[in-house]
Amino acid sequence: MSSYRQIIEHHGHPKANSYIFISLKNKYVWFKNPKVMSSTLAATLQSLEIQDLPGREIPPHPEIQCCVHVKPYQLTEARNNQIYGGPLFRKFAFVRNPYARLVSAYKDKVERNEADKRNILTFSTNPDKTFERPVSFEEFIETIHAMPVRRMNRHWEPQVYTTCAHWVKLDFVGKIENANDDLKALETLTGIDLSANLIDHRPHRTGGKTPWQDYYTPELKQMVMETYAADFETFGYDTDF
Repeated sequence: MSSYRQIIEHHGHPKANSYIFISLKNKYVWFKNPKVMSSTLAATLQSLEIQDLPGREIPPHPEIQCCVHVKPYQLTEARNNQIYGGPLFRKFAFVRNPYARLVSAYKDKVERNEADKRNILTFSTNPDKTFERPVSFEEFIETIHAMPVRRMNRHWEPQVYTTCAHWVKLDFVGKIENANDDLKALETLTGIDLSANLIDHRPHRTGGKTPWQDYYTPELKQMVMETYAADFETFGYDTDF
């Protein structure tokens, strides 16, 4: 089965079109990974796509139809496979330590009662599905641990799927923990001047003084190790803190 067909079979068309950004102009494919400086990269890459068009402004998260990047649905299956599997387009994504990414997702989407919280309430064993009720970090992790991957919200779906690394051989995988150096490495790979044009856009930044390590008990840590085993192995993150 082709890479494109596998992606569509797993994600469906809406998710695939949300995750994949194709630049015919600069010959790259960016696989957007939520909770991994995705807003900053979206704002920067979209700005560079239209930098020669005066007066154009694009929000960091435009509707699919308004995105300045090409989306999979706009191309034939053969063209999609040519782009993902051939040497002409550079494929890249950024990833994050799974433990830290989950804390960020919890603080941003669950603690703040964002719409994404419904994914947790739907699958939680707690019979109280009231949206306004607090959901502890323990309940959050326990629910994800028992949830089918295909039903996970994109903010806590394993990164091997959000980056499409499960089906596509990526030319470059940057890490948020080494963002400055990895952005420079990406510049070398793509020829795009990211550093001079970087738009620091972080509307979902959670901040806080509590280290992400303090959110975990040994039991919760074990659940994350099991649920995100492919992320730890594929992207070289240590399961120990």
